[in-house]
Amino acid sequence: MHRRISRRSFLKQQGLTLVGLSVLGSAACAEDTDDTEKEATLTLDWWDYHAVGPFDQVMSDMVSVYTDENPNVTINRRSIPFADFKRTLLSAGAAGELPDIILIDNPDHQAFAALGFLADIGDLVDAWGEGNQYYDGPWASTEYQGRRFGVPHGSNCLALFYNQDALTEAGVEPPTSWDDLRSVAAATAGNGRHGLAVSGVRSEEGTFQFLPFLWQAGADLDTLDTPQGREALSLWVELVQGGHMSEGILGWIQEDVKEQFIAERAAMMVNGSWQVGRLREEAADMNWNVVTLPEGPAGEASILGGENYAVTADAEDPAAAWTVVQRLVEEDVFMEYMKEERLPSRADHAEDPYFKDDPVLAVFTEQLQVARPRAYGPHYPEISNQIQEMFHAAISGQRDVDTAVSLAAERISELLEAEPPEVEELLEEDDEG
Repeated sequence: MHRRISRRSFLKQQGLTLVGLSVLGSAACAEDTDDTEKEATLTLDWWDYHAVGPFDQVMSDMVSVYTDENPNVTINRRSIPFADFKRTLLSAGAAGELPDIILIDNPDHQAFAALGFLADIGDLVDAWGEGNQYYDGPWASTEYQGRRFGVPHGSNCLALFYNQDALTEAGVEPPTSWDDLRSVAAATAGNGRHGLAVSGVRSEEGTFQFLPFLWQAGADLDTLDTPQGREALSLWVELVQGGHMSEGILGWIQEDVKEQFIAERAAMMVNGSWQVGRLREEAADMNWNVVTLPEGPAGEASILGGENYAVTADAEDPAAAWTVVQRLVEEDVFMEYMKEERLPSRADHAEDPYFKDDPVLAVFTEQLQVARPRAYGPHYPEISNQIQEMFHAAISGQRDVDTAVSLAAERISELLEAEPPEVEELLEEDDEG
């Protein structure tokens, strides 16, 4: 099946500003008749990937906010384990059986838009008039080929954590530039401790940690095979070769990096905003702090993580589904349910004292303003694999930096230009994986 977008879905997307309003606006003008009550009843299907842990209950509570306020609407929430989520969406999309609303990992947003799985809700979002409140990175992650296919939910990004005692002992200050980073990493290394820890694992976590350095160098995926691209990779290689960063990073996920930091086997680490609460609990006696990532030759940059809401192309009533999303991104809902797990994607929400008056969270909300999305089209998973192969080969010594960059850049260039894959191709790749 050639599933990019069906005629049915296309017609829905063209007319979605005209549908659904009678369902959710009927409370204001409905007469007390059985027929009107039937017309005002709506059932929507919702999928997300928070199937385990405390976030499972958080999502259920957030959905209940809407249904409690709108008793004429029933939302059937299905939580799918993260490892199964994309395949489940692909299968449903191929069969034309997607739910009405999905919450998806933001680097996947463009891929699902390219497949025709998501509704263009640009007119509804424009009428809403609050898009200008979002930070550039989260907002860009919901766009594909100039069209709006969703809105951000909650975000996260990377910054630099440091052990204040280790830096004080070495007589150095937290780094603000790459030159500083090199010197502070060298000064704090020794006696069983490395200066810096990052995640260089062969998974999306490794790509997530490498891309900010690429952007800080002044390169991007379409300009990888340049002096700037090679400079970014060389920084990691030099830190490992100099003994200031462990080669063990090639096997460390971001949680492992945190454990290295807590155990004082790393004086600094690149890690995410989600670690703040964990460090406050697990390392209460440790004198640690956070600064924005050091600026590279081209300036500052971080990377965007988090989730987005989307209305799917198979939604029976896209405008009605949008009103659910619109309610759940309001500040009172975010602050009640999301503040301990995510950063606000909007500048106005970041003004809340919970973020503004917390010196650590304030650094992350500042960092989020320069966090970029992984918005590289439908082949991003394959592109990410090439980045991982590149830094693994260079750090392990299998290839020199020039060769590693050149080989990755050649393949990435092809993927950036390639047509969106068919759904069947993606399902076959998942089976093979």
